[in-house]
Amino acid sequence: MRPGDTLVVWRLDRLARNAQELYKILERVQEAGAQFKSLTEHFDFTTSMGQFVLGILALVAQLEAQMTAQRTKAGMAALRERGYKLGAPRRLNDDKAREIVKQRKAGATIASLAKRYRVSTGSIHNYLRRARVRKRR
Repeated sequence: MRPGDTLVVWRLDRLARNAQELYKILERVQEAGAQFKSLTEHFDFTTSMGQFVLGILALVAQLEAQMTAQRTKAGMAALRERGYKLGAPRRLNDDKAREIVKQRKAGATIASLAKRYRVSTGSIHNYLRRARVRKRR
């Protein structure tokens, strides 16, 4: 940012995840000689009252984010307890996963395995990681 620029955000909680991060970002904006504007919160953040309101709004946004995360975790735990499996279903069955492990040990590359089984390289890594975890148990 340069002097005279204005950082515009829709809402304060879109700019930062917590109050500390928000203050760091706004400090960098100020050091650059730029301005800050929120389209939802209509306050002059350069005044003392604007700074006070900014602090309150930042803390409320942080609280809201933390509560949402807690509710999400609780909901996921409740679903798991009821037997629901979270996430996308696995594309390959256990037999194919074992084939992947054998072929990888034989020198096959991650990319070639992904192409052969029509999955992403990340999926290949996940199948290999799960195989290592099961061996350790």
